[in-house]
Amino acid sequence: MRRNTILALAAACALAAALLTAGAVRAHEGKKHFMGTVTRIEPKMIAIEGKDAKTVQITLTSATVYVKDKKPAKFQDIALGDRVVVHATPKGTGYEADEVEIGPPMKKAPTSF
Repeated sequence: MRRNTILALAAACALAAALLTAGAVRAHEGKKHFMGTVTRIEPKMIAIEGKDAKTVQITLTSATVYVKDKKPAKFQDIALGDRVVVHATPKGTGYEADEVEIGPPMKKAPTSF
């Protein structure tokens, strides 16, 4: 009897985990996330360079949300050299920013030791 209870509990836990994972995957469905350093900023576009040294340009819209230090921010809060995470939706051949999370600027590496 005890073995059946343990098996039923294990099956219920596995089902719950599968349902939670499916919901998390669905929440990101169709979205793309870019992380990098701001190399160019214009009222309707942000260019960021990732760790792979590739630059991507992302369209900014009136619906784009800005966040800095986990608080609401504005477009004007972004500066060249800031680290950002951009959550975007594919649009045509490019991307449209849903949210821009602004981090601190990249620290310069020492040029000599």
